[in-house]
Amino acid sequence: EERPDVLAISEHKISEQKHAAAKADLAAAVPGFSAHWAICTAKNGYSGVVCLVRDGVEIVGEPQIDSVCSSLHEGRTVTLELSDCFAIAAYVPNSGQKLERLDYRIGTWEPAMRSHLETLGKKKPVVLFGDLNVGHLDADIWNVKAKHIPKSAGLTPKERAAFGQMLEEGPYVDCFRQLWPEANGCFSFWSTRSGNEVLNRGLRLDYAVASASVMDGSGPLSLHDCAILYDYAPRGDHAPTLVSLS
Repeated sequence: EERPDVLAISEHKISEQKHAAAKADLAAAVPGFSAHWAICTAKNGYSGVVCLVRDGVEIVGEPQIDSVCSSLHEGRTVTLELSDCFAIAAYVPNSGQKLERLDYRIGTWEPAMRSHLETLGKKKPVVLFGDLNVGHLDADIWNVKAKHIPKSAGLTPKERAAFGQMLEEGPYVDCFRQLWPEANGCFSFWSTRSGNEVLNRGLRLDYAVASASVMDGSGPLSLHDCAILYDYAPRGDHAPTLVSLS
């Protein structure tokens, strides 16, 4: 009903074996859109991103599927070149309950993503969006002073600093924070096991990050709006993020 130009769905968990049926089901459920799939082949029923592009929105060239840390084979990214920007849908690896993937996240994934954005950004503005699995600022974490927070996936000092480094090196802007710098209690994830959505005890893990040119008027696009769409996640655990560029 909203008819977005691009709609990304993270963690679809569709395997190669189930892809044909899922592709047909999705096409029937959402007519008027083309689907571009990144599928995890390392493990069935895990990860995956699909990007739906509205008919009439031009895609330049071939989409890049799972091009960031492709050796993982986990279906983590879909990169589309549109007329005025690159749109990168991402489902960033979680560092794990015991932080067993933290070193990979910081030492391999983060530099690879920054390099990917830098390469694309030399040609056009970039927009990175999806579940980026990090709570960047204190205001993005409901219980930021709790002792376990620095040892929790997505909330470690290394991960939070890496997100800040990405913004600075671009330079890029966190679209939501750019528009609502003082906002508190604005989360996109809640643990459903604890009933935390009702209490709004959550984290902001889902982002739209864009080239800084969307704020200074030096590029073809300008930031119009960014919002967390709570109405589309009435029972958690993630709410979609909207970014609107004019």
